[in-house]
Amino acid sequence: MAINGASRRGRLSLRRVFAAPLTIAVLSTVGLISALVGDDVWDMLSWLTLAIPVAVILWCWLRRP
Repeated sequence: MAINGASRRGRLSLRRVFAAPLTIAVLSTVGLISALVGDDVWDMLSWLTLAIPVAVILWCWLRRP
């Protein structure tokens, strides 16, 4: 049995497989760089972008059967 029903839909493309991890990586990088760059607005941007991976993990964890 394939994970996520991949056998029913055919093979997943590389774009579909790596889209979410790449997006999270880019947002985390932006958050880390903005935390180093400045204050005030930059701090807010860093908090928001670094909170996204945590929110995704919680969302996936709560959706587990």
